[in-house]
Amino acid sequence: PLYQVGAMQNAFPTYGLSYVVGLAYSVRIVGSRFVGQRKYKEFRGLYSYAAVYVVVLAIVAGGSTLPFARAISLDLAEQSCEFAFNSQCTPVYTSVFGGGTSSGAPLQTTFYLFGPILLGIAGYRILKA
Repeated sequence: PLYQVGAMQNAFPTYGLSYVVGLAYSVRIVGSRFVGQRKYKEFRGLYSYAAVYVVVLAIVAGGSTLPFARAISLDLAEQSCEFAFNSQCTPVYTSVFGGGTSSGAPLQTTFYLFGPILLGIAGYRILKA
């Protein structure tokens, strides 16, 4: 559901993606200067550094959020608890948090994929730079 996507989008800047924004701007500005000056070796070094940085960041972010995936996901979805008392919202609530006859993956299990998803998004931002 949309709530799972929203909770993940809320967690990305907090747990790693904000560190890539500055690097992407640096690669864009410094990298274009290197290419304009025909310093391709320096550009390759800068880009290699950025790629290694993104991979290490994804590993660290995934490693630091994986043990706390359940707590982080429930904390980010805390405001949805007000809908639990409304009987019309019960199907949506159970699809987000699991339980009942819900067939989809609850919010807590989506956070186990936080590291690989962060790697994809951060890698895309560096490649786009």
